[in-house]
Amino acid sequence: MSSRPKGKEVEPRDLAALIKICPGGVRPNVEMRTLTTMKVGGRADVILEPASPEQIKDAIGYCEDKGIPWTVMGRGSNLIVRDGGIRGVVMKIGPRMSNLSYRVQKGKVEIIAWAGLPLKRLLREAVRNGWGGMDFLAGIPGTVGGAVVMNAGGRDQAMGTMVKEVAWLDGEGRLERKGASDLGFQYRSSGIPHGVVLVE
Repeated sequence: MSSRPKGKEVEPRDLAALIKICPGGVRPNVEMRTLTTMKVGGRADVILEPASPEQIKDAIGYCEDKGIPWTVMGRGSNLIVRDGGIRGVVMKIGPRMSNLSYRVQKGKVEIIAWAGLPLKRLLREAVRNGWGGMDFLAGIPGTVGGAVVMNAGGRDQAMGTMVKEVAWLDGEGRLERKGASDLGFQYRSSGIPHGVVLVE
């Protein structure tokens, strides 16, 4: 058995403010075992599923201002949560953050994918449009954001080889963009710092 983690508890007025920031994307008192592929973990005070980078920025700003701890998760693959749960706000970057677009420049396709886009949807779009080079992602669970952060891949190729640029919001809600050469991709890891929210 594990005790509840330390940190400021989310009060009813905080919940009301977060609902105003992220309409339709706030759920209190959620068992984390229902959100992880390993089906373990205690209760999170609040799950917040943003629908835009602006909502993430506003939620970060509110939490920082009120001293509410916050953390980030994706699909919940390879995530183990303690029985005591998670104090504060868990920002779940998922289906509401799954925009996908692309452009063709000089005969090359550039895909712009939000961090919550499921990898299987990205692969489905690749097959439908005839985009090659992504078959190594077949069978890997999770989202684009999670795959980039951990540099997911197969035997011969990893996500970092396909990334041109990423965008994240830092702990103060500032948007930063970094090129792949700045990220130091290595085997199953990247140079994306802790305490940021990958958005694109």
